[in-house]
Amino acid sequence: MKVVIFTRPHLMYQRGETAGFADDHAQTLIDAGVARDPNAPVPASAAEVQPDADAAALQGKDGGEGANTCTEPAPAAPSEPGAPPAQGKRK
Repeated sequence: MKVVIFTRPHLMYQRGETAGFADDHAQTLIDAGVARDPNAPVPASAAEVQPDADAAALQGKDGGEGANTCTEPAPAAPSEPGAPPAQGKRK
């Protein structure tokens, strides 16, 4: 039995999850680049990547979340207090 940490999604496993497999199957996952051995040293190229690089890429110039790309106007407030929301497609 060998433990691996997934480096990308594979079947039901997500990136960062740990699971144990038979030695030959675990080595196949490691060779395919899907998982890594938690006891092996981390390659220099992976160590240089910031853990929040994905989150930083999604932020806008002002540091907030991504830019608002919604092109539709905001829905109008109901005409009466307590009225149900409008449903269906806009005309």
